[in-house]
Formats: sequence, structure tokens, C-alpha cells
Amino acid sequence: MAGLLGAFGGSVAAQNPKQPPVKPKAAPAPKAAPKAPVPAPKPPPEPPKPQQWRVVSRYVADGVETLTTVYAGGKRQRVELPGGTSIITQCDLGRAVQVNERAKAYAVLPFNAPGASTANPDPPKPGASVLVRTTSTDTGERREMFGQQARHLKIVTTTEPNPQACDKKKGRVETDGWFVDIPELQECAGAQALRSSAEPSGTCRDPRTEEHSGIEVSGFPLAYTVVSYDATGKELSKLAVEVTALTHESLSTPLFEPPAGFTALADAEALAVTARRIELEELGTTPKLAGMTRIGVAPPGDRSGKSFSADAMRTRLLEELNTRPFEAIPLSSGTAEEQQAEARKKECDYVVRAELGSLTTSTPGRVGGLVRRASGGGTPTEIHEAGVALEVVPVTAAAKPKKMTASAKTGAFTWRRAVGLARFAGKLYFGMTGGMMTTLMSSGTGGGGPLGGGDPTVNALMMLLGPSAGKEPSDDLTTPDAVVAAAFQKAASDIMKDLQAKPK
Repeated sequence: MAGLLGAFGGSVAAQNPKQPPVKPKAAPAPKAAPKAPVPAPKPPPEPPKPQQWRVVSRYVADGVETLTTVYAGGKRQRVELPGGTSIITQCDLGRAVQVNERAKAYAVLPFNAPGASTANPDPPKPGASVLVRTTSTDTGERREMFGQQARHLKIVTTTEPNPQACDKKKGRVETDGWFVDIPELQECAGAQALRSSAEPSGTCRDPRTEEHSGIEVSGFPLAYTVVSYDATGKELSKLAVEVTALTHESLSTPLFEPPAGFTALADAEALAVTARRIELEELGTTPKLAGMTRIGVAPPGDRSGKSFSADAMRTRLLEELNTRPFEAIPLSSGTAEEQQAEARKKECDYVVRAELGSLTTSTPGRVGGLVRRASGGGTPTEIHEAGVALEVVPVTAAAKPKKMTASAKTGAFTWRRAVGLARFAGKLYFGMTGGMMTTLMSSGTGGGGPLGGGDPTVNALMMLLGPSAGKEPSDDLTTPDAVVAAAFQKAASDIMKDLQAKPK
């Protein structure tokens, strides 16, 4: 038994060997510290913004809205006006370049170029003094506009003539605007490019005494209004200006140069004549605007025997009659019946037929010369007189044609040329009528006036007018051309007065 148990025990022991001792688990290795994140590479610095600007502005004058664009940077500036006209100011070269896209031509205007003068200019008749007071105020208000800090400024200019002054009109002009400091828009603003218009010989000129008080106005106007009032406080005209876009631009050099392939003309007057001719040729190719009275101008006749240019006579009528609410267009037909048919097709309300009836020249007598000298005029070597016959024919109404006459004579001074060109250029380039042009000229909005020449668009417009107004040698009607032009201007004025007096 004992043997059996021993054998059984040995067998069991053999079947269950002794297990080795369990080794304790090794402690986990410590985790490596996380690596510090690699910093992202710094972005490259932004390239410097170009120090050139593009400015789009909206002008509202006499109910007409106009958009203009200014490109500026450093010593050069370009102002693009309606009608395909641009003024490039090259301050580094001391000149401006007037470009007309329609005419495919340009003219170079040197800064401070002397105006044309007559052969024997008479000194202007001295007038009495006119006191011009200007008060400029910073309201302290500030506003962010196009990322710029704008200052709110107000300027009031009053005109107080002496009772003996030639121009006895009192008035007040109020300018209210927001201004910012942008050197690139002010460095070559074009103010210094304005030519001083030559005083026509024989005119009465009032010396101006100017008084300034308050702050010095500087900066570029992002928004402003100019309102003129008469002596009673009645509003005469209003200009409202607002910048609608102001952006940095990288501008190409050709933008500030005369366009390649354009014709270089002798001066601004030659360019203006070409531009006016093209503009007048385009009249009548568009539908008549609501509220406008359209006048068809037939080719003028000439019974003077002097072979005066029919194109020049009609151009004068077209320029003068294109004044709101009138709109004049040329007619090309020959006979009266054909002209009426063409006028109906072109939506005309009236047809105007004009004829230069007479153009005479005589030598002034002693008494006439003394009278002219006493009135401030010089003594002409010849007296010219022109007479114009007119017929105004309704196109649709059964009313009878109206016959009229007009005349002009040497010795009757007129601002015909200056005012006529100002109105035509204002309408052609800016949509302005005479009242608004007067406001700009008298308020000094361009050039060195209350805004300090800060608006390059108005400066450009003044540049268009200055050379033309100053170059006319015949404001006192001392040539046959000037007398004929004045007679047709008087004829146009009489036509408009007569039509305005008719019941609607």
C-alpha cells in the first residue's frame, strides 16, 4: 500500500513540475517629453502700397450729374472729363497737356504762359474797389471716409463792391466740405497750371481788396457743396460734389503722356475749335431729352457780299442756342420743305433760318473816337457793323413763322467770347450752365481760391476756360469776324427770349 501511494505520488509529481517564479513586470519606460511645435514661417511683409491714386467723383450742377476720374501720383496727374477730354498735368516738366479723344489730338499748355495781346492794347479803365472777405472755419468734426480721417471745414466768401464799382453786384458764396490729407493728390493739383486770363482791352476793371480770416484751408476735398447767393439771400446756383471711389493704383507711365498717334495741335484754341466742330456734328443723332425744346438750325445764307463762312455763322448759333431748356442741332437739307421734313424726323420743335444781311466797314470820326475813349475803349481804325435776319418756324404747330433781326457794331464792348466759351465748355465737358460757371469762377473753387486749388477736376475745367477766354483779341468787336459773331449771339439770345415767352 505504502509502495503504491509512493508510486502514485511520484507519478503525480512527475505530471506537475514545479513552476518557475513569476518575474515582476518591468516598469514602463518614461515617455519622452513632447517636442516643441515648430513655429510657422512668418509671412513675407506686404509690398508697399503704390503711392498713386484713382479718384472717381460725382458732380451735380444745375440738375446735371457728371462723373469724372482723377489719376494722381507724384509730379503728374490726369483728369478725365466727359466728352472724351483729359487734362494731363506734368509738374516735372512745367506744363499741362490737353487731350481730346474724339479729335484724336492734343495741345501742350506751358505753365504761366502769357495770354495773347492785341497790337495796341489800351489800359483798362480803372474802377472802384471791391472788398472780398473770406472766413474759413474748422468745425472740429471728424469722420472716417475711405479709411482717411476727414476734417469738416466751412468757407464763406462775401463780395462788397464800392458804389462806384463797374460790377455792383453783392453776393455770398458758401462752401461746406470734408477734407483729408493725401500728399499725392495735392502735390501736382494743377492749380499752378492755371493761366491768368488777359484783361480785354478797353474794359472797366475793379481792383480787388481781399481779406482772409480763420484757418488756412488745405487738403483734398472728399465731399463738398458750393452755394452762391445774391444780396437778398436768394440762392443763385449750387454745386454738390462727392467722391464715390478712392483707391491705391499702380499706374502706367503712358497714362501721363500724350497718346501715341494723336495729332499735336498748335494751342488749346485750335484743339477747342476741332472738338467743338466734332461735337456739333454729333448733335441730333440722339433722341430729344424730356423737357427740352429742340431747335433745328438750317445752313445760314449770306447777302453781305463778303463771303463770310456759313459754317462759322451756324456754329455760333448752335453754341449759343445749346442752353437749357433749349437744344440746337444742325440741319443739312437745302430747301425749306426738305428742312421741315428733316426737322420732324429729328424731333425738332422749331427751325431757325438765318442770313447775314449786311457787313459794313467805315472809318470812325473824331467825335466817335472821343466817346469811345471816355467810355474806356480804345480808338479803332475801322468801325464794323453786321446785321442778321432771322426766321423762326414752328415744325408742328400751325403758327406763322416769326421774322426777327439782330445787329452788332464795333465799340459795343461785350464779354461774348469769354462768356460764350465758358458756357459751351461748361456744357460740353461738365454739364454746367452759365450760373454754375459764374459760381465757380467767382468762388475760386479751382486755382488758388477758398479750396486752395484742392479739386483737380475743377482746376482742369478752369484750365480749359482760361486760355480761351484770354486769347480772344476782339472782345470789343474790332474785327469783322468778332462783329458777325456778336450779331449771331444777339440773334440767338433774342430767339430764346421769344420762345421762353410763349405759353406752354
